Amino acid sequence: MFYLFFLLVSSLPALKSLFSPGFFDSFDGGFHLVRLIHFYNEITQGQFPVRFGTQMAFGFGYPVFNFFYPLVYYLGSLIHFFGFSFGSSLKLIIAASFILSAIFCYHWLRQYFNSIASLAGAFLYIYSPYRFSVNFVSTSMGTILAFVFAPLLMLGITKYLIKKNKSSLSLISISTSLLLLSHNVSAMIFISIAVFYINYLIIIFRPNFRQIKNIIYSLILAFGLASFFIIPMVHDLKYVKLSSNIAFNYFDHFPTFKQLIYSPWGYGSSITGPNDKESFQIGIAQWFILGFSTFLFFIKSITQKIKSNTDKIFPFFLFAFLITIFFMLSESNLIWQHLKIIQQIQYPWRLLMATTLITPFFTAWAIDNLKKNFRPFFFLFITLLAFYCNRNHFLTPNFYRYPDQHYIENQNLFYGSTDIAWESRPIWSNFTPNKFPQTPFITNPDILKYQILKPKPGQRLNLQTDTQNPTTLTLNQYYYPNWLVKNNNQVINSYPDPQNGLLTIDVPQGSNNITINYQSTPVQNISNYISLISFAILIFLILKPRIRTTLFSSAKISS
Repeated sequence: MFYLFFLLVSSLPALKSLFSPGFFDSFDGGFHLVRLIHFYNEITQGQFPVRFGTQMAFGFGYPVFNFFYPLVYYLGSLIHFFGFSFGSSLKLIIAASFILSAIFCYHWLRQYFNSIASLAGAFLYIYSPYRFSVNFVSTSMGTILAFVFAPLLMLGITKYLIKKNKSSLSLISISTSLLLLSHNVSAMIFISIAVFYINYLIIIFRPNFRQIKNIIYSLILAFGLASFFIIPMVHDLKYVKLSSNIAFNYFDHFPTFKQLIYSPWGYGSSITGPNDKESFQIGIAQWFILGFSTFLFFIKSITQKIKSNTDKIFPFFLFAFLITIFFMLSESNLIWQHLKIIQQIQYPWRLLMATTLITPFFTAWAIDNLKKNFRPFFFLFITLLAFYCNRNHFLTPNFYRYPDQHYIENQNLFYGSTDIAWESRPIWSNFTPNKFPQTPFITNPDILKYQILKPKPGQRLNLQTDTQNPTTLTLNQYYYPNWLVKNNNQVINSYPDPQNGLLTIDVPQGSNNITINYQSTPVQNISNYISLISFAILIFLILKPRIRTTLFSSAKISS
């Protein structure tokens, strides 16, 4: 277990900024902490799965959790339930993901290489500039989690197609589904690499048709497991501004090749042009190992035949690295223009997560192909080089730390949208609120008097009104298909106000008891059932060998 001890100890300097009490400032960190608080509150109010922040958007309600990667908030809520603050919960996720990602990367590489080579590759996976940028500059919690499951997916694929380990099919399903729940963009990038990796292994090693079919079934099961999030996200996209608006224009955020080789470390933002305030470097150690391993491979291909599995796979990762570099540069703009789906990445430099996953393979391959006497020295050299080149990346933007209450008291942050440009706002609305409404509905002269009653569990609003005439009542609540409105315990029709996109109902003359409840739509319910059925199938597949063994043993004893 030396590898585990080494990775744990070597992670400590990189995580020292997390040890201080309180949460640190970063681009997205505050947003994630606020979302986590709202998410946990919704669970305690009975909403599960969580899709809607009823208190967000200054009480107008906001469906942000229906479109943005929920796994980090489920994990954070679980950790908070055991007594940790919300900020500490996020910091524990960052620390755990950093260490676990190195462990999973080591086990993936170990399928091909010796232990010291695999350990070096795992070390470079975490000691990469982009990893520290994600941890401490942007604190993109979804990407932080995705870095855990990407090598786990590669491990499952490798063990099944190369090592013929049937139990790895479940690992493929689990890791793919967790990627889908971790971060939308990261899942798009990492799963694309995995799919091309599968196809390359199929071409090189020619597995039988049954193996290929099992891989496809595993991926289908993965999407089934994540259906409770994926299907509503896709189906309900037409209900929010995100369907027509992309928060940032990708063209403004192409890094230059010089920036990929080296760019000064900073805690600013990505801007148009080459003078960005954050670094997009791949890493000096990573560039060195790319050049060194490619040179070794070229010499080996000339002087001797390419026979080993690792030699056959090396060209795939080299091509994947080069094509990734191309897509990060402005020269690829023509493809970005015509391939609309990749515009959802928003920042081409986000593809740095692909180079971060690929370079550990080059590291392990290079050390594995050295003579045994040289391996320890090269291991020491490349790990020290990676550590030294990242030595100034371990710090947060400043030394200030804040308790949870600090974020709650910032009303614009806590009751805002927590996304970039209110892109999760329902399509019917034409305004972004900046304060709570004074009354639960827009002033209406036909309302003689009203009283706000204490809502029952799961209710958004319980309103008693006395109406002079039949009237239309516009509530200070964004219209969204999840609202179930009742008047005097009878379900009534609701629709968006054409002026502001607010929840609107028709009420008769007299006394009315209006309640608003959150409920899942039919599509969301179906998606939930698909995930439950998929989970049951997964458990059966995992237990199937044990069930067979138990049945066989019982039959043997009986006979």
